[in-house]
Parts: sequence; structure tokens; C-alpha cells
Amino acid sequence: DTNGRITFENPAALAMLGWVGNGLGGRDVHEVVYGPGTSCRGAACPFAQTIRDGLMRRVPDDKFMRKDGTDLRVEYVCSPVTDELGGTTGIVISFSDVTEDRRARDKLSESLSVLRMAGRVARLGGWTIDLPGYKLTWSDENCAIHDVPPGYRPT
Repeated sequence: DTNGRITFENPAALAMLGWVGNGLGGRDVHEVVYGPGTSCRGAACPFAQTIRDGLMRRVPDDKFMRKDGTDLRVEYVCSPVTDELGGTTGIVISFSDVTEDRRARDKLSESLSVLRMAGRVARLGGWTIDLPGYKLTWSDENCAIHDVPPGYRPT
């Protein structure tokens, strides 16, 4: 509702947040998804912004908190609920668990960082070729080996 109180939750949301068997009706949405004692994040809060201006918002990466205190990486959409006159009467928060996706991205980023560092230390360059477009891309170390600026793309 417009006061940030939960009026409905579906079984999937309860399961993802670890509240199976417990109703959340009447609880403050911020305390449920961000933890006890948490209040609205002021002007930057997507929930409050959507209530205030009636515009839908997509948040691609956030952390909600499960009932047991563990993090749940989510992406979510805040959609306004309006009355027949177009006034906002609340919001719907639709979220997806992206924990494994974010964990895999973090590991890939870490691996790429180590690979770049190893390439610099060993003076080992690399490249990729996009065959359909006939575009060649050099690694930064390959550029350094050939004494050209990073990002150089040979023909």
C-alpha cells in the first residue's frame, strides 16, 4: 500500500524469502526485504518513487534479505497499482532470484582479471576474430607488445 505495508504475497515470494508458513500481511516491506530496523531509503528508494510518481521502475541488481539473514540477489520491477482515477494506491514488486547468475558473473570477472594480469606479467598477448564481420580485436597486452595504444583494432 502507499504506507509501505504488505497487503498480499504469493507462495513463490514467501519461499524465496524464507517465510513459508508465515503471512507477511501488514508488515513493512522494507523490513521484510532489507532486514529488521530498515526503513525507506528516502528519495532514492524505488518503492517510494513508484508510489510518489506512479512510474514503473526496473532494478537490475539488489540484495534482499531472507528471513534467516542470508542475502538473496534479485532483480525486480516496481509497478504502480492505480485506482479508476489514475491515483497510485500501492505497488506490486515482482522479483527474481539472480544469486547464481551474479555469482557466475563475479567469478568470470575475477578470472578475466587474473588472466589479464598473467598476460601482462608473461608478456603474452591474445586476440579474437569475429569471422562474420572480419573484425580483429587485440588484448591490451598484445597492443603493448606491438607498441600501439590499448583498444587498437588492426585491419
